[in-house]
Amino acid sequence: MMNKPPTMHERRRQKRRNISYYMPILDPGTLQVVGHLVDINQIGFMIDCPVALIGGVEMDLRLDTPPGISNKDFILFHARVKWCRPDRITPNSYNVGFEIIGISESDAGIIQSIAEQFGSR
Repeated sequence: MMNKPPTMHERRRQKRRNISYYMPILDPGTLQVVGHLVDINQIGFMIDCPVALIGGVEMDLRLDTPPGISNKDFILFHARVKWCRPDRITPNSYNVGFEIIGISESDAGIIQSIAEQFGSR
């Protein structure tokens, strides 16, 4: 009997934490909202997005830091779209998974603080 391939959740090396705080992810050049953060960990995150994004596309992104997290107003990072699928609940919306491929050490620490303070398991 053949084994089923592992699910994305089973393949994930680090558990993501759902975010209970409204956090837009922005294009740093235009400050247009790309989507809103759903979950995050040190190596990746998922957003709700109004448009489908193509897997493999790399993007520079900005996340404004919530009050009390950091002395920085925002963090910048480079991420790659890993997958995109229609949202099961909200029509005309997409869930998009990203892998963080470029971030400063200090900004990575801010992501960890956001996950700890605003995330739930």
